[in-house]
Amino acid sequence: MYPNLKAEMIRYGIKAKDIAALLGVTPAMVYSKMSCRTKVGFSLDKAIKIRDTYFPAIRLEDLFANKTNHAI
Repeated sequence: MYPNLKAEMIRYGIKAKDIAALLGVTPAMVYSKMSCRTKVGFSLDKAIKIRDTYFPAIRLEDLFANKTNHAI
């Protein structure tokens, strides 16, 4: 669902468990949202929290694009 987010997580060594701890959810929930197992992705406030904490130099629209170069 979020190929750019996945790529940046790999680049910076951020794990789903890190994002889960930040958001107060389980790693399974993060995996579900990232792999289209749920119909609802990250809420705007959670997306901003992820970006601000781990990827502040990346535009929100780019980080959470659902396809490369196409924002949600």
